[in-house]
Amino acid sequence: MREISHNEVQMVSGAGLTDVITGLNSAMESVSTRLQTTVDAISTTTDSWSIKKLTYQAIGLSCTYAKLSFLTNILTKLTTSADSSSAA
Repeated sequence: MREISHNEVQMVSGAGLTDVITGLNSAMESVSTRLQTTVDAISTTTDSWSIKKLTYQAIGLSCTYAKLSFLTNILTKLTTSADSSSAA
């Protein structure tokens, strides 16, 4: 994974939690689309080297999607608990 730049840190630290969740959901959509494209490419490719390369790419994208989903779930629970505690 790449390092986060100073500008990105400033953008995220100034964003609200819902903005971060929205960004994560957008990233998940992009990863999901790329994963589907990769899986489609695997099913049409006959070259064994390409299949191997695409399979590793699909595994990486699946792991990335799982991590993004995990973070989104945690942050969603934080916003839900913050909303319920502020309502009390």
